Amino acid sequence: MEMTFDAILLLVSGAAGLYCFILSRRLRALQDMKTGLGASIISMTTAISQLKAASEESKFQTSAVSTQLKILLKDAEKKISHIQKLNQTLEQTASETKDEVNKVQNELSTSMHHLLLQSHEQIEELTSLMKQLRVLSEKTLAPYSELPPALPIKPPSTKTNSLKVEAS
Repeated sequence: MEMTFDAILLLVSGAAGLYCFILSRRLRALQDMKTGLGASIISMTTAISQLKAASEESKFQTSAVSTQLKILLKDAEKKISHIQKLNQTLEQTASETKDEVNKVQNELSTSMHHLLLQSHEQIEELTSLMKQLRVLSEKTLAPYSELPPALPIKPPSTKTNSLKVEAS
């Protein structure tokens, strides 16, 4: 039994040695900086530092953009209030202009109506005067209508003495 016990002990020792050998190879493979866990740790560390740098850069850019955006918003608010004032002024001016145009149109209409009435009255007065003038001219010409027609009047002839100049 001692032999069996020694043989079992030898087999268990050999199996433990083989297990340690395999475990040792695997640990060396994991610790290898080119292909093992070390390479993974190095690449993760590099990725983390790059991510941290990119995060800081994006925070800086975000801060700069945020500052520019705040400035643009303040400028836009100033311009909005200015545009609102201009719009109110424009609406007020349009209303005043509309009222003024209506007032001028009413005045023009009234003036045109008065002028048309005056011209109508003047035309009637002229027509009346023309009728009176016709009546007067007929009364004035009535005694002369019985006279014979007048002889035509010849204009006096103008004779000029023509001198002949002889050429020598």
